[in-house]
Amino acid sequence: MIDVERHWSEVALTLLRSFAGTDHDSANVLTPSPAEELVLRERFIDGIIRTDNKSPAQRLYGKIWSIHEAAITEFISACNSAGIRPTILKGAEFTKAFFSQNPLGYMADVDCLVAKPEISLVKKLLFDLGYRQGRFDQDAWALRELDVVEIANIEQVHYELAPFCKIVELHLESDELAVAATIPRRLIWIRDNRAQFEVMLDIHHGFATDLAAEDLASARCDSAFAGAQTLSYTDHLWLNCAKYYTEVALHGKRSLREFAYLSTILRTQIIEWEKIAAAADKFEIHASLYYYLVFAADLANLKLPEEALLRLSPLRGVRLRDWGWQLGPLFDTVDPMPHRCR
Repeated sequence: MIDVERHWSEVALTLLRSFAGTDHDSANVLTPSPAEELVLRERFIDGIIRTDNKSPAQRLYGKIWSIHEAAITEFISACNSAGIRPTILKGAEFTKAFFSQNPLGYMADVDCLVAKPEISLVKKLLFDLGYRQGRFDQDAWALRELDVVEIANIEQVHYELAPFCKIVELHLESDELAVAATIPRRLIWIRDNRAQFEVMLDIHHGFATDLAAEDLASARCDSAFAGAQTLSYTDHLWLNCAKYYTEVALHGKRSLREFAYLSTILRTQIIEWEKIAAAADKFEIHASLYYYLVFAADLANLKLPEEALLRLSPLRGVRLRDWGWQLGPLFDTVDPMPHRCR
């Protein structure tokens, strides 16, 4: 029986704690109501709810993952033929390496990293594979390519290229189509009960405006995808945490799956805490790391090393980007007032 007084955040926290503290396949600990599942979908963690016969949402995410996996494999092969070994980042790498290729929720795009000198060649490779820098035009029901001015305006201020896209047919059952229609910021286009998917590759040449790809070149390791590389667990941890914290504060990000990613990496216990502390000092991101790493560790029932907590304390350095715990906006609650200020 569903408790009508239950807030959706209780379900989200229960799922995240179960997922973070156990094998991810055993996270089927409760049955959300349809309304709760919709909010979980908006937070991109409804795929955590495991079912024996695969829910329509999980089947949809599996089909999209198959498209992404094929696109990544094709891209890596083309790069390798040209002497390039790309770096696979974030969700695609985690899904392949950690989650038995079961996405935690809807995955819109794939993030790949190449060195700046490789950009021109990578662009040519993607054009040869049928990708174009553009976005789907619903009125024309086709991909509209960006003009050179639009592309230049995007790329001169970003550490990634204007997205490369390709449209593919997405074969969905009626219940999968119904789920697809509820996905926020979707790249699934539905008309006359047929669906098309906008495969999007985000090609990065840096991790942030002040952090080029070459800055972490020595820390790369083999990707779960053959022929590619990825970041060390340590660098994935602090980079994703800092980026997530900033996007919640400045860009209204409300996804929760990043906590599943962070807690999964923490569970590996292959973390170089001195390197994370050094990054906090260098980039003045103590608060960005402290709050969300402490919360992710709590979800996984882990304790961060005391020395690391001291080094990452927001009390160290400047606090221009210290926005507190920032859990209220993510869980639709109000952060409590501190009992006292010292």
